[in-house]
Amino acid sequence: MTGLFEKMVANIGFISVNEFLLKFALPVVVTTSFFAVIIAAFFTNLPFFVPYIVFAFGIGFIFIYPWAIYQRKSVNINENMHLMITYAGTLATVDLQRNILFKRLSETKRFGEISKATEKILYLAKSWNLGFSQAARKIAGISPSKIFADFLDRFAVMMDFGENLKIFLSDEQDAVMDDFEAEYKKSLESIKLLQEVFISLTIAIAFMMATALLLPIVAGISIDIVVQLSLGGIIFVDIILYTIVKSFIPSDTLCHSLPIKDEGAKKVIRLFYILAPISILLTLTLLYIDKILFLFNFAIGLLPLVIVGVYAQQHENTIYSRDLAFPSFIRALGSVVEVKLGALVSSLKSLQVHDFGVLNDLVVGLYRRLRLGNDKFRCWLHFAAESGSNLITNFSQIFAESIYLGGNSEKIGEIVSKNFSR
Repeated sequence: MTGLFEKMVANIGFISVNEFLLKFALPVVVTTSFFAVIIAAFFTNLPFFVPYIVFAFGIGFIFIYPWAIYQRKSVNINENMHLMITYAGTLATVDLQRNILFKRLSETKRFGEISKATEKILYLAKSWNLGFSQAARKIAGISPSKIFADFLDRFAVMMDFGENLKIFLSDEQDAVMDDFEAEYKKSLESIKLLQEVFISLTIAIAFMMATALLLPIVAGISIDIVVQLSLGGIIFVDIILYTIVKSFIPSDTLCHSLPIKDEGAKKVIRLFYILAPISILLTLTLLYIDKILFLFNFAIGLLPLVIVGVYAQQHENTIYSRDLAFPSFIRALGSVVEVKLGALVSSLKSLQVHDFGVLNDLVVGLYRRLRLGNDKFRCWLHFAAESGSNLITNFSQIFAESIYLGGNSEKIGEIVSKNFSR
């Protein structure tokens, strides 16, 4: 328990537990005690237990804040481990030195907390002369993610024994992806548990609603008030469970967040901006007229948004189809580029005779942009944006950067394709 608390303290920027107690815990206790005394002295009309609640909140905050930061960082690292190991594996085909590898990883900000951790390793190794082996062990010791900590420990052992970096990172692809897969399966089990909790709470609220239907007879309370309070309870439960899922379970975004949107996303956004005001106006009108039941007013008012939902579902299905087609395309492209000795444009031209299904138009667009001699990375960015997929966006960027650095195209295509599929 002490070790875990020390890790949490280290992850919020304190060197030791004593420093945390002196610079964080003590000011929080003093501040909350001051407010508790003020409330007790000047707000005598409040219940006697309010000052104690304020003080208890301060004490709880001392432990909850480090734990929340620790969990958030753990989730962020686990979300990006598959991207990090893929990027590291493809960079290793370029025969980079370990300091260049860590520098590249630290500069890739889309890896989130992993980038910050590798930046610390680079700093400790260079500025403090600890060496990469000892620096990796130190960061592994305070890492909130077991997957990342185990990887860094193995990395440190590899550097101690002088193993070839390319061979090590090639072997690590399966090891890290196995851990990544296990973590996501555990997350899926957590979601199933939360689903059961949600169903149980919903049934409990429904039972209370059924019981509360007697209140108009017993206490003379309007049935509309009972329904509104029950609806508020369901919404509150939804918000709590959504917050738990977003905060403590690694996410896997389907659509990218690039400023350039694909046609499907543009259509969904356009429909939302058109139909959302209509839906709000219709709902408010029905509530103002108040001729039918409260829930029926909401149901009819929100009906136009069903159209947005249908188009959004179609768009998601299209993105998922592109995700399924991408591994075969990127593997084929890597092999052809290797055969053509790095000629990417001519390789894309050769691939146009093959049928990649929903990716065909995107491949043609990528070939035409690259042939015009535009900014090659921006061409790949447009390819990713047109796919609408977050996975394709991340993995295509890794593929393009590694190819242009001069790595082994066939090996890069194999690594990207395999990890993408998993």
